[in-house]
Amino acid sequence: GTLCGAGTTRCFRVSHVTGSLPVPGDWQGRLYVLVQVDFFLGSATSHVPTPTLLSAVPDGRGLASVGRNTLALLWIYYFLELSPTDAFPSLPAQGVLTLTYSLQNN
Repeated sequence: GTLCGAGTTRCFRVSHVTGSLPVPGDWQGRLYVLVQVDFFLGSATSHVPTPTLLSAVPDGRGLASVGRNTLALLWIYYFLELSPTDAFPSLPAQGVLTLTYSLQNN
């Protein structure tokens, strides 16, 4: 595929993830992302048009390429994979993730 931010575009990526979720094992192996480009004036391309593990998104978690002087509406969906065999420490279970995004040259 095309590298995120190739040519004259900028790469919209998840630059940092902090926090925790109360799921058994490593939550990073369960967090999926999908990006849809809904509206744009200019050029914008999703690099994760289907649910993909965030940890497996290539090119430094590059979600979309956005052209210069582009107005774009990106829908970013996150899915957490749960299993019927998951044992939670107590219910209700809660956690917080903070995702930091950046728009940068490659």
